[in-house]
Amino acid sequence: MEHKKISAVIFDMDGVIVDSEFVYMDYLLEFARKKNPEVTMDQLNPMVGLSRKDSWTVMKNAVDNGQTWEELRDEFAVLDIYSQVDYKRIFRPEAYTTAMELKKRGYKVALASSTGPKLIARIMEETGMRPVFDLIVSGGQFKQSKPNPEIYHYTAKTLGIPEEECFVVEDSTVGIQAGKAAGMTVAALEDDRFGFDQSQADIQIRQISEILKFLPGTENIVLCGASSYEQKYYFNQDFKALPEHIKKELQIMCVLFTEDIGGVLTMEFTPEGELDFESPLCLDMELLDRHFAALSRGEEILIPKYEFVRQMRNDSRGTPLRLGKNEIVVFEGIHALNDSIAGRHPEAAKLYISARSNINEGSVLRFKGTWMRLTRLAVRDYNFRGTGVEDTLDMWANVRRGEKLYISPFKNKADIIFDSSLPYEVSVMKHYALPLLEAVPEDNVRRGELLELIDAFQFFQPIDPELVDKGSLLREFIGGGSYHYV
Repeated sequence: MEHKKISAVIFDMDGVIVDSEFVYMDYLLEFARKKNPEVTMDQLNPMVGLSRKDSWTVMKNAVDNGQTWEELRDEFAVLDIYSQVDYKRIFRPEAYTTAMELKKRGYKVALASSTGPKLIARIMEETGMRPVFDLIVSGGQFKQSKPNPEIYHYTAKTLGIPEEECFVVEDSTVGIQAGKAAGMTVAALEDDRFGFDQSQADIQIRQISEILKFLPGTENIVLCGASSYEQKYYFNQDFKALPEHIKKELQIMCVLFTEDIGGVLTMEFTPEGELDFESPLCLDMELLDRHFAALSRGEEILIPKYEFVRQMRNDSRGTPLRLGKNEIVVFEGIHALNDSIAGRHPEAAKLYISARSNINEGSVLRFKGTWMRLTRLAVRDYNFRGTGVEDTLDMWANVRRGEKLYISPFKNKADIIFDSSLPYEVSVMKHYALPLLEAVPEDNVRRGELLELIDAFQFFQPIDPELVDKGSLLREFIGGGSYHYV
């Protein structure tokens, strides 16, 4: 993208803020085929992004049954399909986090949509996006909507920003044409479902948060990567190359969630200069806080799905949740007792659960409680998170450091402290952990402490894992449990 001054970012709504177009098109195709079974989706795709009159003229031409576009529109309106759409389920949360970050960086943020004002208002209310925008403009205000650039001229004028300093996020052909005709920089959110021609756009993006790379703040470094491991590697290489005084002055930012989320979070570093992935700053604290408050008010939330193997958050696989009468919700995680989470909600009951017990034979220590946690971690990561035991061992020192910094200071604030150690655990884990640990190469830097742990297993007779109850906590690590994880 050609470097130029940008002062405002203008978002389209359908297909950008909410992934609504494919929902609408399914309804429209069903409607059209009742009129003419030969109608195809390719014939209707040009409807996307147009004003109501223009889009229904496309429908009229496709159906070709003698009805006017007004008659078809009115007949479809009786079906009231918009009331059937759950906009929270098709909302892209990264639109919220990206827009909020843009505001922090000093940009004006606006919405310019061809949709009517009443539906825009409803979608803004349901998604919580209304407070984000400095201005919301509907195509219903104008004689012609996109691809006519009038809506963008009006938006820029009302914001008090020259057109050439505006950055537009669009997806449809007509939306991109409108933005370009207005003299604005246009980013096209890739979508191959509707045959859009996005060739006129200045840049192509796969997700909304990518625009942050082109719209920097004054002292931020923004890093995007396919996975957090890649982000960690490439960021560390670049960061280490910076002069020391620059490292101290910069506010380091990292885009952690690259799949439908644009969570831009301040990061911390280990004493070795590595990104500290044990820090609570890796969590989307604001989302947790909003979810906690929403559930308390009886509202529905969408629980994000984190794919550990792909190292990314995927909200398209999220699960909706609303508390019923006399139901409770458990916020589980190593940072749950942190003041930034539980501290904001004193009404919550707080539990601290950890494998804390050493195993002694008389007065002789045979298996440390910390070994128990390392064994659980190694087996779980190997079985369910696509992480080899060598990588787990590399992370272990920082895990222990994280426990001391971010967990131990808060554990005594718990209402209940629970020791989750199981007397038969080491004997069962011997089947899983011992082969993994023994396979670690001899040149591993942690080989010494590893041999001490391997040697400790000799004091325990193995127990067949099939004897472990399906509801046992141990099943979280070895698998085969009776619980369903969302």
